[in-house]
Amino acid sequence: MEGDSQLAKFGALLCHRFLLYGSLQIIEHLRAGYEFDGSLWQQLHALYSFTEGNGLQHEKVKDALHGTGQDTSCHTMYAKMLLTCHAKPAELSRAQLQLLDRWLTQWTQAITIERRCIVSKGDAPPLAVDLSSNKGLQDYQKTTQSDHLRYLAMVPLSKLLRVKSILLQQGQAPQQLELGNEFYGVDTVAFINQLLHIWCEGSSDRSAERHNVTLSAKICSGFDLIYSYISGQPLKSSNSTADIDTAGHKQIATIGHTFSEAKTQDIEHLESWTIENESILGARLLRESKEGERIGNNQLIALRTKEAKAFMLGTVSWRSVSRSSQLQMGIQYLPGVAQPVKLTTKEPSSAKGKSFHALLLPAIPALKIPGSLILPRDVFQANLICELTQDKQEKFNIKMGFSVSSGVDFERVSFLAE
Repeated sequence: MEGDSQLAKFGALLCHRFLLYGSLQIIEHLRAGYEFDGSLWQQLHALYSFTEGNGLQHEKVKDALHGTGQDTSCHTMYAKMLLTCHAKPAELSRAQLQLLDRWLTQWTQAITIERRCIVSKGDAPPLAVDLSSNKGLQDYQKTTQSDHLRYLAMVPLSKLLRVKSILLQQGQAPQQLELGNEFYGVDTVAFINQLLHIWCEGSSDRSAERHNVTLSAKICSGFDLIYSYISGQPLKSSNSTADIDTAGHKQIATIGHTFSEAKTQDIEHLESWTIENESILGARLLRESKEGERIGNNQLIALRTKEAKAFMLGTVSWRSVSRSSQLQMGIQYLPGVAQPVKLTTKEPSSAKGKSFHALLLPAIPALKIPGSLILPRDVFQANLICELTQDKQEKFNIKMGFSVSSGVDFERVSFLAE
């Protein structure tokens, strides 16, 4: 950069290596769920801008510290890094991240980074990056045109992913399509469709209008504790009678006493969080204390503000630790107000008469959302017939349908009245 002639012939290699390790810093922060100084993005953008200004971005280099063994360029490294960060690394397993790294090494060869935005109706919209900002890729519609903007054309990648998804569903093996052998075909299809949704469908994480709010809410997590608060009944483990002591210990660790010592309706013992950003589909929350229970992705949580008359159920979409060491999380709401119910199996004969607790999410006809059940993990059986007992001892038979979604401590399933 200062005109050192001895280093000039290594310019592309040096830039490539700085892009590699700068991107790894950002990806590791994202993967671990920790906020980081925006200067990391600014440095990376400035470096790519330097390669553009000196005609180095497309020069092929073989970097011995970049383990693919393939010739690459600063352009492909930068595109690969941007797309990896946009794929929400915190929500991917280590195996998925390693697979994504290999896929993008191949795929980013065909991706262009342009100064102009080209949008075709019906095609995947481009993603934008502002080289003067402290952010990664953004929806192009949320940016303001400037000389610092660059656009990733997503149409070629969208077509490639859709073709591979179709061929996998037709029975071709992942190895035949150069997708590796880490996952079965059905898991590879799910991962490809997940990437399509994030990269190529535009505004995927903002399908409902969000509002900045500041509301304090009480939060509890875990199926058993949530059921106890909603039903007003003492906490019992959903696993087995042998776990009741464990459940009681968890209760004491969480709220300082067991429900035999206090009313379940007293929510003041629960953790306090601040709702900072909310839509009808979900919210972003900030823990008010620096300490509290462990929170995991895909975990069931119940949220209740002071003004609300009931708990709202949700699942944890993401978590991160702010630079002030406070935990933040994004939650996706489950539709409807949960009602406590009891299910008693009627068949097969080997399990007949077995009872367990569940939460009923009633149908919402106006939104065309059918009713569903929230069950503890490992309870669901397709076509299992159960007697459902509601709070007022109303009873009717239901048949379990299919698993709508699942998390670390729950499963949401469809059902039909028998």
